[in-house]
Amino acid sequence: MNGTPLGEFMHQESGYMHQDDLFVDNLTVIEHLTIMARLRMDGRTSSLARKRRVNQLLRQLSLYGSRFTLIGGLDGRKTLSGGERKRLAFATE
Repeated sequence: MNGTPLGEFMHQESGYMHQDDLFVDNLTVIEHLTIMARLRMDGRTSSLARKRRVNQLLRQLSLYGSRFTLIGGLDGRKTLSGGERKRLAFATE
């Protein structure tokens, strides 16, 4: 990067986020993270361990208070702010 060869650390220490988030708008934050945990975590991981990880992410990224909030703006119900959507995208990665 910038003329410097990328070492192995780059793959371990960096990530990528899309500018436009792709979420299912009619899911809540906790539903989304639970589905993503089932898809991304090892299949041998217990549901309790997945649930604990989801709750840990919710707290670490200040999304716990919004865990039952719909992601998108359907039906005029309360939805996530732009910052919350970005933190959710980060949690998904």
